[in-house]
Amino acid sequence: MNWFSLHKRKLIFFIVFFLICGSSSIWMSFLFLEVGLKDITIGLITIAIASVCASAERVLKILRTQRRIDNEDIIGLVAVVIPLVVSIIVVGMLKKSEAFACFLSIIVYVSYCILWWYQNREKEIFEEPTSPLGGEIQ
Repeated sequence: MNWFSLHKRKLIFFIVFFLICGSSSIWMSFLFLEVGLKDITIGLITIAIASVCASAERVLKILRTQRRIDNEDIIGLVAVVIPLVVSIIVVGMLKKSEAFACFLSIIVYVSYCILWWYQNREKEIFEEPTSPLGGEIQ
C-alpha cells in the first residue's frame, strides 16, 4: 500500500480540522476584513502557542509511562519549548521587520503541524471508527 492510502483518514482529519478550521480566524479575517501582515503573524503564533498545551500533555504521558524510545521525552520537551521561545522572538521582531516576523511565524506554524503529525503517528483512532460522543462504535 502507498502512504496516502495508509494515512488517508488522518490526512483528511488534519486538513479539515487543523488547516481549515484551526486557522479559520486567520484566513476569514484575511478574506473578509482588512487585516495586515502583523495580524496574520500574531494569529499563526497564537495557534502554535495554543497547541503547546496538547503537546505538553502528550510529553507528560510519555514521561509517566516510561516510554522513552530514542530520547522521545527530551525531543518532546524541546518541541514544546521552541514555539514559546520563537514566539517571543517574533513579537520582538514585529516592530523591526514584519516580513521576517511573519516568516518565522509560518515556520513555527508548519513545525506545529509536523509535531502534531509526529505525536499522532501511532494513534489508532484514525483506523477504527468512533462515536462523535466518544467511545468505540460496536
